[in-house]
Formats: sequence, structure tokens, C-alpha cells
Amino acid sequence: MTKILTLTILLFGFQSKTELPTIEVNSVDKDILTYARVDCSNFHNSFEKKEIRKRTIKRQRQVSELIFELENLKVYDDRRKTDTRATLTIKYSDHVEKICLDKFSVYKNGTCYKITDRLMKTIW
Repeated sequence: MTKILTLTILLFGFQSKTELPTIEVNSVDKDILTYARVDCSNFHNSFEKKEIRKRTIKRQRQVSELIFELENLKVYDDRRKTDTRATLTIKYSDHVEKICLDKFSVYKNGTCYKITDRLMKTIW
């Protein structure tokens, strides 16, 4: 019985770690000025490589908090276009999700959301 319980705990613990996504953050200074709006798909081509800060979030607590924050955003003005200053690439085991942010909004899955202070602190 003890072996079964131990095995179950190990399997569920291992399973939750393998299902946890990795988040890559690419960002520039959120207040940087550009002559035109930077579209999400052109983020990497719109800034010099030395301007883009890259980091990876892997810690379970940080990933969970960031995912929770992204899932609880409030819809912003749908007509607004994000002037991208950061991108999040969330790598799940079965798919990849790309999210774009500026200092006012978050653009994900075709919808624009209002950015939160907590999310802004995490990204910048």
C-alpha cells in the first residue's frame, strides 16, 4: 500500500512538472518611441537586437502566477491595435501561444485586453 501511494505521488508530481509551460519574454523599454505602430508580427524586425531583452520564466510559481494573470484580464477596446513592446511565447507540451503587449494592452487570441500593473511589473 505504501509503495502504491509513493508511486502515485511521484507520478502526479512528475506529471505536473512536465505539463508546466515555459515562458519566453522578449521586451524593449515600454516607453521607447517609434515612428509607426509596431505590429506583433514585426516586433523582432522593428528593434535592434541590442534593444531587446530576453529571458525565460521556468519556475513553477512564477509561471502559474503569470498564466493566472493572463487568464483574468479584462477586455479592452476591440478596435485598439497593440503597439508591441513585448512578446510572450508560452510553450506548452502540445502547442505554443504568442501574446503581444504594450504599456496599455495585451493582445492574445485575437482579442485586446487591458494590461494590469502586476503583469506590467512582471514583464518590465
